Amino acid sequence: MNTRARTRILTAAAVASVSALALAGCSGATGGDAGGSGDEDVTLTVTTFGTFGYEDLYDEYEKEHPNVTIEATNIDTGGNARTDAFTKIAAGSGLSDIVAIEEGWLGAIMDVSDTFVDLRDFGIEDRKADWVDWKYGQATDAEGRVIGYGTDIGPSGICYNGAAFEAAGLPSDRESVAQLLDGDWENYFAVGADYTAKTGKAWYDHSGFVWNAMVNQLDEGYYTADGKVNVEDNAELKERFELLGAATEGGQSAAQTAWD
Repeated sequence: MNTRARTRILTAAAVASVSALALAGCSGATGGDAGGSGDEDVTLTVTTFGTFGYEDLYDEYEKEHPNVTIEATNIDTGGNARTDAFTKIAAGSGLSDIVAIEEGWLGAIMDVSDTFVDLRDFGIEDRKADWVDWKYGQATDAEGRVIGYGTDIGPSGICYNGAAFEAAGLPSDRESVAQLLDGDWENYFAVGADYTAKTGKAWYDHSGFVWNAMVNQLDEGYYTADGKVNVEDNAELKERFELLGAATEGGQSAAQTAWD
């Protein structure tokens, strides 16, 4: 089962003096220096959200580039980060040099792609092989401009308790479990219903986490490829929600809070 998780993209202001970061940029930002020589002092502002774990990388980069000072801002949630980014885009100023965005916002970001720096001007095409094709293409607009790069592709997997499977009379070796779970989400929850019926225990830990995986497998989830809201009359989204709701009501989730 493919359970690709949501992934992230970085965009940023023009920073030729620190182009080794290979980041795109917003022309309205003020913190970067597009004309830096590589030796002059540069303050590079970075905005992320949630947990990116870049602190050690910031320190490493500053040690390797003593003329660069990184000023990092972290916003608590992705929702607040989205509001912050689009408010500043609309105002035409205030964005950090480097801005992290969720893949789910990307369609809306690409609507204003011409306000960001084209990374092709900073040699990103020479490093294109560093990304899988579809990830590189996500931040490439209709004119071929590359405005950011993916930080990850978020593949997900399934971890299971072999002893618990054996106690439920299910196969426990890796190959047999892979065969058991091979198929769609309907099969996944059918196996879960069997496990819960035999053991009286939950099949998975949290419905919200499973839901994220279900949505992120869709070619178009909450938003269409061109950034439009894609919830109303979204048959695939509704079908998956109903599957998960039935599984949760059947006791397959260890954490019911999000669904009570």
